[in-house]
Amino acid sequence: MKNFLAIDIGNTHITVGVYEGDRLILVFSINSILEYSENEYYLIFEENFNKYNFLSLDFVGCGISSVVPELTNKVKRAIEKLLKIESKIIHSGLKLNFNNKYKETTKIGIDRICSVSAGVNKYGHSLIIGDFGTATTIEVVNKNFDYLGGIIMPGLKTMVDSLHTKTSQLPEVDLNFPESIIGKSTDSCIKSGVLYGSLFVFETFIKKFQEELGYKCKIIVTGGFSNLISLKTKKIDFIEKYLVLDGIRVIYNYNFI
Repeated sequence: MKNFLAIDIGNTHITVGVYEGDRLILVFSINSILEYSENEYYLIFEENFNKYNFLSLDFVGCGISSVVPELTNKVKRAIEKLLKIESKIIHSGLKLNFNNKYKETTKIGIDRICSVSAGVNKYGHSLIIGDFGTATTIEVVNKNFDYLGGIIMPGLKTMVDSLHTKTSQLPEVDLNFPESIIGKSTDSCIKSGVLYGSLFVFETFIKKFQEELGYKCKIIVTGGFSNLISLKTKKIDFIEKYLVLDGIRVIYNYNFI
């Protein structure tokens, strides 16, 4: 069976997914480092593909979603050189499997587009999709398959890092829910504020979005902290950690196959 490569270039990590047909068989991540050259990324990719014995796979193509323009072409050229395949940059101007009603179609982060595309492909219409990564985003798709937009706010790690770096006395903390919602130490106060705060904001937006739409939606979460958030809420219907990768595959197939 033919293989497909999906690459999600984010502000913190570059996540690489290898598909066998529509099945995700490998995911690995490397750091997003602006100063790295094309050759340095080539060597990093070569090391990882060798580690998993995947250099011999028959790749039919590669799709790249990037919110870091400085890295896009470096990664693209490195992958094409390593695997001897053509790669395509996924962008909002391509054909999509939903109606894009966002007012600034050229400014929306392509990772958000990919999440919506994968969500629609797997779960249909009437969706609320929360992505818990460097930023926390929530997307809304109505019953007519219209993508309406959503919200953007700082992600969990971004908030913790900001509190540590922008103050003289607040420590950096690990991201796990404290035993009590009432913080009894500085560490637990930060954890409660960041984690429960983000959770309550998410639940409130779910409620308000559905009130505005006038009907209930399927609730999907994705991103690196999706499993953590899902521990403390019953509002979530589906956890899809690699929704962006799957959206890259869906949009690629919709346009280039």
